[in-house]
Amino acid sequence: MAAYGIADYVYTVTDSISPGTNKVTVTYHNPNGGPYSVVMVAVYNDQDLPQTRYWIAEGNHAISRLSKDTSEVRFSGVLPDGIANATLYTMMIAGNEGEIDSLYFNSHLLGEDVGRRKSGAYFDLNSWDVGEYLNAENNTVIFDRGDEVYLHPFNAVLAVAYQQDQGEDYITIKDQAELTGTSIPLPVILILAASILFFVYRFMRKK
Repeated sequence: MAAYGIADYVYTVTDSISPGTNKVTVTYHNPNGGPYSVVMVAVYNDQDLPQTRYWIAEGNHAISRLSKDTSEVRFSGVLPDGIANATLYTMMIAGNEGEIDSLYFNSHLLGEDVGRRKSGAYFDLNSWDVGEYLNAENNTVIFDRGDEVYLHPFNAVLAVAYQQDQGEDYITIKDQAELTGTSIPLPVILILAASILFFVYRFMRKK
């Protein structure tokens, strides 16, 4: 859960997925909101395709005028030689067309006004060819809010395909980060507190 009531729910569905079409149904009971999107990431083995390594980062960072201006995602690890191509996938919500944000990969500008609702209501899913910008290790993505009032980067996936087989498949899962403090920016908390006090004051006056 991040600021402004926006949440990211992540489920492992490996045992539930089936070949062909998979259907996800979402029901909600909040009249003031609803789901922005449902996205499934599936990594599978296809002997006819180049061996590919994936870094899959998931989360919910609220970047806004009330908190911070950038969000950084780091793909740790050393990349072997013989890279055929590399693709970065990004997903964010709450972007608006004309409010110019920026997306960087290893300090290279990939695009501006990336968050502009082109994939759905306040939803943007993009792919970028980043092969020429790859570092030998520790590649970094930076979401820069720019003129956006607020923006929520949700996912960043780096897929690196190799010209030759790199050995056995492997999966490394890092423990989910635990919150060390409030996920809601302090100014938002102050505004909410002031609103509560105002309504309490009005209620007491009526009594």
